[in-house]
Amino acid sequence: MTQTKPKSKRGRKSKPEWQRLRNEIKLHLVDGNYAVVKDMAREAGLSLNKFITRAVMGAAIRKALTE
Repeated sequence: MTQTKPKSKRGRKSKPEWQRLRNEIKLHLVDGNYAVVKDMAREAGLSLNKFITRAVMGAAIRKALTE
């Protein structure tokens, strides 16, 4: 009888239940407003998602420090 190795699961391990994001909010912007928000996020050194989340939660958003 030959022994076979158990097959390993491929891909990324699943996140624990408490770390999964379940809720989403869709936001529709005209091109001009989208460009303004995107520029503000870039100046703050944040991704667009993190910038919008902090803005909605009322956190202070400051420009990123430059050299």
